Amino acid sequence: MGFPKDERDADFFSFHLIENLVKYFVYHMHNLIYYEVNLLDEKSLKIEKIPITRTEVFEKMYTAIISGYFKPGDRLVERDLSHILGVSRTPIREVLRELERLNLVKSEPYKGVFVNIVTIKEANDIFVVRKNMEGLATRLCVENITEEILENLDKNLLSYREALKTNDVQRMLELDDDFHSIIYNATNNNILISMIHNLRTMISYFRVYSLPTRQKETYQEHEDVFRAIKSKDADLAEKAIQDHIAAFWVEVKHHINKANQANFNDHPSMCSK
Repeated sequence: MGFPKDERDADFFSFHLIENLVKYFVYHMHNLIYYEVNLLDEKSLKIEKIPITRTEVFEKMYTAIISGYFKPGDRLVERDLSHILGVSRTPIREVLRELERLNLVKSEPYKGVFVNIVTIKEANDIFVVRKNMEGLATRLCVENITEEILENLDKNLLSYREALKTNDVQRMLELDDDFHSIIYNATNNNILISMIHNLRTMISYFRVYSLPTRQKETYQEHEDVFRAIKSKDADLAEKAIQDHIAAFWVEVKHHINKANQANFNDHPSMCSK
């Protein structure tokens, strides 16, 4: 994901449309993963480079939130953030304002700044968009199908079967990503490929959150998609990929409800009614 490089730009945090779309999606995604994934530790958040730019502070804070280092409902105290990142409070304060503008954090009068908590509706909105984008991509893949694409998908499924035998979750995550990538890249639609590429952060974290509990189901659903693509049935292929995402959503929704109940118990004022 790209971040602005020049602080002299008057619209320093005015990102491109797709980048803003991704940040909206990632906002809804970040609190679905924190029980399962923690990509950062305090040491990795420290900024060693001198001089320090606001861009670097923003990147560190942004990554810390979407990675689950800062959990939904956590209070973000300027003094503590200054110590963790190794910077003064001024850039921390500025970045918190930008994060609030992106709906990643919420400021409550007389209480402080907190990492936002997602609602079921917001997460559902993400999956509605994702389901339709991937449905379109799969349909276009069928229209552009070649023997090479079919061979790549077949090899991917073979490797997935091997990973299942050894319960290699990391390998299955990689193969899951590769399977979808083969389909996306077969669309020959640069706009769609670009949008989906920028959404991969969200998709990857959702997979990390859910795939370990539905490894065999994921393989079977991928096989259904492959068979539909191979038969050149665009309607069936679109339905297969959308059924795959719908099944994924059921699993994620279960964890959202569980996570939000825990958040409500810990941070009742932060949870949407």
